Amino acid sequence: MGTKTQEKGDLEEIFENQRWLGVSWGAPLGTLDHPAWSRRDGRAVRMDDVMLLCDSEGSVKKVYEKTIHALVDRLYTIVVDASTDAEGWQYGTVFKHLEYKRAGGRASRRFGDTVRRRRWVRKEESSFSQSSARHRQADVAFQTKHANDSASRALRTFLKLLVDAVSKKKFWDLIPWDPGAYYVLQQKHKDEYSELLSHAKENSLVWDTMPPLLHDHGTLLQNLLCGAIHSRAAYGFAMQAGHIKDISSYIRLHTLQPLRFDAVGGVSQEANNEAISELTGIPVDHIVQSNWRNSPFRPCYYVAADTANHCIVISIRGSLELGDLLSDVTANSLHVNLVGVDGWVHEGMMASATYIHCCTKAALRELGAQYPGWPVLVTGHSLGGGVAGVLTLLLRDAGGIPGLGDVYCITIGSAAVMSEHIATACDEFAISLVLGADCIPHLSHASLEKLLLELSSASPVKTLADDVSKTVSEFIKSALGTLDDEQPAVVEETSSCPNSKTVPVIDLNSNSSDTPENRQNRNIVLNSENDTPEMMYPPGKIIWILSEQAIESTSNARTADDKESVADLLDQGWTTGIPSNTKANPNDSVRIAMHIDRDLFERILLLPSMLDDHVPDKYLDVLQEL
Repeated sequence: MGTKTQEKGDLEEIFENQRWLGVSWGAPLGTLDHPAWSRRDGRAVRMDDVMLLCDSEGSVKKVYEKTIHALVDRLYTIVVDASTDAEGWQYGTVFKHLEYKRAGGRASRRFGDTVRRRRWVRKEESSFSQSSARHRQADVAFQTKHANDSASRALRTFLKLLVDAVSKKKFWDLIPWDPGAYYVLQQKHKDEYSELLSHAKENSLVWDTMPPLLHDHGTLLQNLLCGAIHSRAAYGFAMQAGHIKDISSYIRLHTLQPLRFDAVGGVSQEANNEAISELTGIPVDHIVQSNWRNSPFRPCYYVAADTANHCIVISIRGSLELGDLLSDVTANSLHVNLVGVDGWVHEGMMASATYIHCCTKAALRELGAQYPGWPVLVTGHSLGGGVAGVLTLLLRDAGGIPGLGDVYCITIGSAAVMSEHIATACDEFAISLVLGADCIPHLSHASLEKLLLELSSASPVKTLADDVSKTVSEFIKSALGTLDDEQPAVVEETSSCPNSKTVPVIDLNSNSSDTPENRQNRNIVLNSENDTPEMMYPPGKIIWILSEQAIESTSNARTADDKESVADLLDQGWTTGIPSNTKANPNDSVRIAMHIDRDLFERILLLPSMLDDHVPDKYLDVLQEL
């Protein structure tokens, strides 16, 4: 009796072991290899052992299964947790190593992994008749179908945007065929950017006088640091391992790194949560919810209680996988009414924010009971920042979160995701931080179309062709004018012919037709023929940070006439401030921060550091310098 009880206890959990056989996974080979089914201590489990367990309990009167796998599937259920893949497997080079942790976890197969294992635990007696395999297969099939449907939707939307753009404008006007156009336009944009920098110091902010966003105590700079730390931590293990420290690392992450180990999709939830803990300093058990399985319109995110900053954090990851890219390109403008304001938002960001809004309701209610009155900080970098802005609007539009305080948003290098009216409505509770030449906050469907038209018009080849065409046209007109002078009778006869049609001529240089009514009619015609996409902006107030060293090195880059024209633009777009007291970094460059009008984000500037300045580590370093 005692032996049977001991065996029953040993079989409360069993392990399925498999080896890579060159073309597929299968049972380990031979008697000298690891058993296909084992106890925790490695001893083999046979079919007779499982049947003996059934007989001892009397729970299964008849056993029809002919294999141990079928019997186990009837009596046990697979354990899927934060350390396994979606089917419960853990991978390693040898079975013994599966007992130990490794960087990035064991939730995916890496180069050199030849074994895998998963854990099964006893079902409740009432569930013996259910097929766990059938439920797992149905769940996997549903998730796969949703991902495929979402990907198809994103691609259809992207192709429709392309077709609409080509149908409204000439194809050769949207595609800059001349490589020289890039160089010419980049030089022009560098000059414009240099002039903007030269006016930065006189418009800088004084951090000590800026009111905090989250609490009455603390400073705005501390709030921004909190947002930058959490938005960076949302990248999980990939950030902790240094795979996103610069652009070259990001490229290696998606090219060479997957040959050895997928450091994004192949990382376990457990390893990602541990990375969040290391990057933010919050305990792992304070992360109440996290999602690391990415698909279109389902970005990765986490919800945590930050006791150091006394706030609840919802942090959303930026673009790192194919699903994120498909969410990015679903760039249709979707009409919404949020917080009492009508406007437009990025369709892909809206779908992503709605998904997170639905998934986090239960976790936020629990946090409201545990940390009553704490404010909620929604943050993210790049794509995550855009989703954070829309999610903040959804939470506020729903009346906030029961038990918790107000909802605020801090975005880091956010994508442009909302129209001007909605972005302005966010001024009281959202701040978008932009570093230097970062191009992503400028990037939207409308601004990209503007950039393509700028490139096309900047082409030296196109300019030369236009000049030649103009010269030829003037020569032909001049020649035709000479012929008209020589044959006046023919012209008069033709014009007086009763069968001829009179064509009205409009003098483009005359002001007689420039009445308000005519201008309105012309605007209507232009808008109907050249309907442009809605201009999008980052959410809330925009704070721009740049280096004083860059200001001094480029302050004399343009002519006086250019400076005067840009100064007019600055008068419309800048908020006047007082020079700030900032600390110098080791390279003797002082960071200057200022409020900047969102109208200056209607164009994309081609600048050498437009991608380097978008890296999350740079944002955090700059804020720490301040």
